Amino acid sequence: MKLEQALSSDFSAIQRLLADCTLPYTDLTPAHLQHFLVVRDGNQLAGTVGLEAAGKYGLLRSLAVSESYRQHRLGVELTDSIEALAVTLGVEMLYLLTTTAEVFFTKRGYQLTERKAAPAVLQETNEFKSICPSSAVCLVKHLSPK
Repeated sequence: MKLEQALSSDFSAIQRLLADCTLPYTDLTPAHLQHFLVVRDGNQLAGTVGLEAAGKYGLLRSLAVSESYRQHRLGVELTDSIEALAVTLGVEMLYLLTTTAEVFFTKRGYQLTERKAAPAVLQETNEFKSICPSSAVCLVKHLSPK
């Protein structure tokens, strides 16, 4: 399996994977793929994760692993890799919204925070404004330069 930068040709496959994992994708555009990573197993898309960067703040989004590839630690690999990418882009605080993966992320150093405590620049994203339900928990992690 190979972790790499998403390509524009991955757009439809990423949308399908997100839909299969019941994650939001309707606001995604091919431009978002600039900060998306994928794991491939040959021609099969096994997983993906994305980042919306806004200065020192970032929004981790769209972490998804195909059901047939779960239990292979791809979620951990994708999370670690998107955090490393965020650091190279100058992101110091990485936020996310989730309705299902709170335990996964808290085990990786993310802490619960009030949704309204997130920076205004992130609250203006579609994910914050309309995509993720108000029942989603907000988590944050302070990233350290490597």
